[in-house]
Amino acid sequence: PMCDAGAYAASDSPYEQQSSTCSGLCPAGRACLDAGVGVASVSELPLAPPGYFTYLGDRQKRECDLGFYSPGGQPSCTPCPRPWMTSRDVGTSLFSG
Repeated sequence: PMCDAGAYAASDSPYEQQSSTCSGLCPAGRACLDAGVGVASVSELPLAPPGYFTYLGDRQKRECDLGFYSPGGQPSCTPCPRPWMTSRDVGTSLFSG
């Protein structure tokens, strides 16, 4: 069996994927959204994309609420500095002044 979504193997070897949780649950802020994720180290796990966040072991990314943002790779969202900006503004008007 492969690792379940929300978990990862500390190797891309099929022998490391002998249980559904493999090496462990995907850390908060990382995106182990597909089954069978294998990496050499936790730092190589994909990040949650901008505008989204993940909790420990999440199988799906979570969108930031209106009025909050995430630059990506975060375990939670941050309140926007201006009330009219949303997570979709990250990387454009939010950081351009």
